[in-house]
Amino acid sequence: MNDKGEFSLDEICQHSKELFGVYPEVIYGALLPAETKEKYTLAEVKKAIEKFVKKEVV
Repeated sequence: MNDKGEFSLDEICQHSKELFGVYPEVIYGALLPAETKEKYTLAEVKKAIEKFVKKEVV
């Protein structure tokens, strides 16, 4: 997969471990608060994951 294309959430989650080193659940959690879209770029998903894992647990 290239960085510039847009992919469905299902496509990204199928390859979550090899693309980002995380389980699909992390991607769903990271994108849950975001605006629901049909397609995402890998850069958008990476940014959301980074923000999600740095979030303070209350």
